[in-house]
Amino acid sequence: MLPDSRETPDLASRRSRDRPPRRPPMGMALPVPPQTVPPVAETLRSFLDRYADAYAALDAETLATMYTMPCFFVGSGQTASFDTPQALLRHLGFVAEMRREQSIGSAVPTRVQTLADGGAQTAVLVHWIIERAEQTPLRFRSLYHLVQNDGRWHIAVSASLDE
Repeated sequence: MLPDSRETPDLASRRSRDRPPRRPPMGMALPVPPQTVPPVAETLRSFLDRYADAYAALDAETLATMYTMPCFFVGSGQTASFDTPQALLRHLGFVAEMRREQSIGSAVPTRVQTLADGGAQTAVLVHWIIERAEQTPLRFRSLYHLVQNDGRWHIAVSASLDE
């Protein structure tokens, strides 16, 4: 035994640093830090329903908000890219006018196949049926590469497979 059981301040502080922190007594709740809940991401089906509604309404402005910039289109052996919302809106306005001439009604995604899923991006194949006044429905498939931004899906690449 040491002749003097008192510790020097240096020895006491070294011992408190080497010891694990004290645990609260059993049955006592630990404080829980506040948690932030991430925003709920839009489901793929919800996105496609919104897209179908805007397409059936030939609403070029709403459709334009559903694409990311830049975006890329493939169809009829041609490709097009759009770097600005204004250029995309002009293109979608042209497509809407063509569809008006075809008297389209509803646009319904009848089958959706997820081909690849990478969390904030996904590739999907969508089978569409577009009703037309007094004509045979238009059936086609589109391949989309979608990216998520602020919890919502946006189209980065749109490829029409049947034209």
